Amino acid sequence: MSIETALQEFLLSTIADGLRQSTTDWYRWLLTRFVNEHAGRALASITAHDMRLYLQALRGHYSSADTQADHARALHRFWKWAAAEYDIRNPMRNISYPRQPAQKAPKAASLEDMLLMFHAAALGRDVERNQAILAFALDTGARSQGIRELTVGALDMEHRTAVVTEKGGKTRALPFTKVTAALLLRWIDVRQDVPTLFYSTDTLEPLTRSGLYQLFRRLARRAGVQGRFNPHSFRHALTMAYIKAGGDPVTLARILGHESVDTLARYYAVFTSEEIAAAHEKYSPAKKLEEM
Repeated sequence: MSIETALQEFLLSTIADGLRQSTTDWYRWLLTRFVNEHAGRALASITAHDMRLYLQALRGHYSSADTQADHARALHRFWKWAAAEYDIRNPMRNISYPRQPAQKAPKAASLEDMLLMFHAAALGRDVERNQAILAFALDTGARSQGIRELTVGALDMEHRTAVVTEKGGKTRALPFTKVTAALLLRWIDVRQDVPTLFYSTDTLEPLTRSGLYQLFRRLARRAGVQGRFNPHSFRHALTMAYIKAGGDPVTLARILGHESVDTLARYYAVFTSEEIAAAHEKYSPAKKLEEM
């Protein structure tokens, strides 16, 4: 079994296991460099020494510790799979798994920038569609896939919920507010009979991932936005605003489609010392002593 063939079989297995195409592409990008450097070699001939030399070389090629860690994680996943699939020794078995990267603030769009984009959407074409998309993204925290594949039939305007299918094929109902409901109805009143709620008004085809990103990019440029503006940054913005306002993390996890609050704690509960002090001042039970 050559290393090249093993890589193709591994990528096939990720698809068969139901991983997203973007995840498979991520593995392909990270592992192809390694495979190219060992092209023609038998899978079982790769040693732990080879892997350590390769990981050492990565440190000289990539300055980002996160990028280095991504390569190492992909290699650990690949070799764990290969060892089980072909009953060979795992050359990464005694090589430490990368440490969890340092906690960073989420890449959230600012409220000011989002408002600028919303107002900028009123100045061009497709006003109803664009403002409905921006409001829905901010209000629900839906991922790009959920926004692009949403259908009119998935909307329950009476109860203000939208059923979306996203990451890993998981389906959930997202609540939205009255303001978003009004903007959705305004768009529905003028839209054409197309399978998806949001679509390209030029081709009448569903928005692609790139198409949605380009839409946000155009609005950000029109608004003069310099900060984050992509659809996922709106998801981060909802999360940060919800947490900082004292929202229930369990409810928020359900809205975002997380199975537990651990993800929120790991990636979103990042605050400055001033924000922590303000939250403590607001919620500490010691405040009750003032009433005594």
